[in-house]
Amino acid sequence: KKRLKNHFKRHFTILDHEMKGTIKTGVIFNLVGILLMFFATYVLFVYKDTSLVTTFLVVFLEPGGWFFFWEGLNLILFESKKMRPKLEFYKKMYKSRIDFFSD
Repeated sequence: KKRLKNHFKRHFTILDHEMKGTIKTGVIFNLVGILLMFFATYVLFVYKDTSLVTTFLVVFLEPGGWFFFWEGLNLILFESKKMRPKLEFYKKMYKSRIDFFSD
């Protein structure tokens, strides 16, 4: 009984750590995306001349910012949601009382 309980506890802990890591990565992606978009806006605001470097920076930073922002939201909202049923299962099994009966 104890080994079975430890098995479910271990899997719950591993999956919980993985889910928290996914959410943390998503938050970091969101922050990087916002930072890149802010920097692109800053470049447009400060350097009003449309030089090659300015245009390149904006073309490079804006899609990158949007990518990181949306990918971060995907990790936070959808990828972590996919893990939730397994996490709840392992939590229920870990918290439950397990008895074996023989006839």
